Amino acid sequence: MNLRKVSIILINYNSHQFTQDCVNSIAEKTNDVDYEIIIVDNNSTVVDYEALKPIADHPRVRLIRSRINLGFSGVICWVCNSPIHRWTITIS
Repeated sequence: MNLRKVSIILINYNSHQFTQDCVNSIAEKTNDVDYEIIIVDNNSTVVDYEALKPIADHPRVRLIRSRINLGFSGVICWVCNSPIHRWTITIS
């Protein structure tokens, strides 16, 4: 089987529990794809951002914090202009 690397972008704004549930679901159900999860915190409260840090210990997860709220399209443009993989999926 030819695996392809996929970047899955999750945008978090004061919703760490939903983000954590999504990461857990992806990890549990995704077997045949080489993937990474990029969580972009869109200037959440400090408490919400701190709650995401344990998720970032997962080897397939990167946590990025924006110090300003870029909005949905701003985050997508920001992440897509950074070095990511050929295939990108955004989950909103």
